[in-house]
Amino acid sequence: MSDYYSKFLDIIHSEKNKYKGAGFIFYEKNGNDLHFLLGLSNQNKNKQTLSIFGGAREKKDINPLYTAIRETFEELFNIVPPGLDLFLIQIQNKVDDYSIIEKIFVKSSNEICYIANINILNLFLEHLIYQNAEWTFKGKHSWNEYNNKINLFINDRILKNNQKINNGINEVRKIFLIHWNIINDNIKNEMPIIINKKEYYLKDNLSKYLQDNIIIDIINKNII
Repeated sequence: MSDYYSKFLDIIHSEKNKYKGAGFIFYEKNGNDLHFLLGLSNQNKNKQTLSIFGGAREKKDINPLYTAIRETFEELFNIVPPGLDLFLIQIQNKVDDYSIIEKIFVKSSNEICYIANINILNLFLEHLIYQNAEWTFKGKHSWNEYNNKINLFINDRILKNNQKINNGINEVRKIFLIHWNIINDNIKNEMPIIINKKEYYLKDNLSKYLQDNIIIDIINKNII
C-alpha cells in the first residue's frame, strides 16, 4: 500500500471515528526561507508557550475544517463572526482543489491539520469586513486596512492588558512569525525561543505537526 493511500485511509478513519480536534498551520514562504505563524498563549504566564491555531471539536462543528476555521477566528482574530457555514464552503474549495490548503492526518492523535499559505488569511479578513466584525485589539487599524497586509496585522495583534479567556476568546495574547530553523532547534534540544530577549516554549510537542517531511514538502512547493 502506498504512503499516499495509507494516509488517505487514515484521514477517513479519523473522521468516521469522531476526530478530537482540528487546526491550521499557517506558513510564509520566500524561496527556501520558511516561517510559521504561532500564537502566544494567554494562560500560564510563568512558562509562556507558542502553538498553532486550533483546538477541540465542539458539538456544533460540522466537520474538521469547520473546527479549524472556528478556532482560527477565535484564537487568531479573537472573534467568532456569523456566516461560518458559508465561509466553510469557500475554504473547502481551496482544500478540494489543492490550490492553497493541504489536509493532513496527525498520527496517533486523531486530529486533523490544514497546512495553508499565510495569504489565505486575506479570505478570513474579507469575511470579517463583509460581516462588519468589531475590532477588539490594541491596533488603530480597521479590518479593511489589514487586508493584504498580514505583517501589519501581526504587529498590531496584541490583547489589551488583563483580558481574561472567555468561551474561546482571548486565548492568544500575541502572534509571531518564527523561522522553521528556530522551531526545529527548539523541538530537538528543548531550548526556549528567544524573542526580544524573552523566552518562549513550543506547546504540546509541536513536532507532531511540523515533522521534517512536512517542512521539506512546503519548501519544495511554489504556493502563492
